[in-house]
Amino acid sequence: MSRIPRILPLAGVAVAGVLAVNFMAGADTLPKMLSGAQAWAEGTDAKAPPLKSEAPKPVAAAVCAPTAAELAKEAGLSPSELRMLQDLGSRRGQLDAREEGFDTQLQLLLAAESKVDGKIKSLDVLKADIKTLLGQADAQQEQEINRLVAVFSAMKAKSAAAQFRVLDNSVRIPIAAKMKERVLAAPAAKILQ
Repeated sequence: MSRIPRILPLAGVAVAGVLAVNFMAGADTLPKMLSGAQAWAEGTDAKAPPLKSEAPKPVAAAVCAPTAAELAKEAGLSPSELRMLQDLGSRRGQLDAREEGFDTQLQLLLAAESKVDGKIKSLDVLKADIKTLLGQADAQQEQEINRLVAVFSAMKAKSAAAQFRVLDNSVRIPIAAKMKERVLAAPAAKILQ
């Protein structure tokens, strides 16, 4: 019994041979089979290849566009009415384009106006700041003049006159204007001598 081949290995070799022959015969149809699976995975329909027996469909001959007169006749209008409608349509297109241009210009003007308003507001704030600073400077100058008036009033006439000669008129005149006449008279007399 050892010389009798076993059935299972023989059946396996036979099945493998049949599969190999079928595989070689179906090698060109394998991509077609896989395209169906790929189409199903993508959610689209697999397109069947066109059969060679189908005859190509005849292509319709190109037709020239109808003339304006033919279009007018089909629409029930005269050629002049059709031309007028076409002119009105082109004029409407021009007016629409012009209106778009006006809308764009209006938007630009509004943007420019808002920028100008913002700059005016910032200038008003700056103006108020400058007025405040000028008021502070004037108050400080007034305090300085009052201090100098007190100093010159307390000085002797001869030394006050010597100091008055050195001062500039822009400083001398406000000080003299604030001093009492009796106190100013003595240094003024010394200056004139």
